[in-house]
Amino acid sequence: MTVAGASPFRTTATIVLRVGAALPGNYAAIDATGSLLAILLAAAGMARSDAVVLASIVAILAFLVVLLWAFHTPRLLRFWVGLLIVTGIATALCRVLAPVLP
Repeated sequence: MTVAGASPFRTTATIVLRVGAALPGNYAAIDATGSLLAILLAAAGMARSDAVVLASIVAILAFLVVLLWAFHTPRLLRFWVGLLIVTGIATALCRVLAPVLP
């Protein structure tokens, strides 16, 4: 089933790109932001184990929200760029802040 005027290849490619954004891209972004959240919570004084558990719970909820967003957004390029920016910033902050923890 194709959209009127769209070639089957274009529709298939769009689906593959959305699945790629929704699963591995989303996982990378949420992994980086979840790690950053755990580091920030631990730096704020929360016990490390509690910080990791809370960050994991928040990351699971965020993963589901971003997963739905990946299939709902009409602009796939904007979504991919957003994922890359969030992943890059969160990864860079993790590398800077992790050695500072006591």
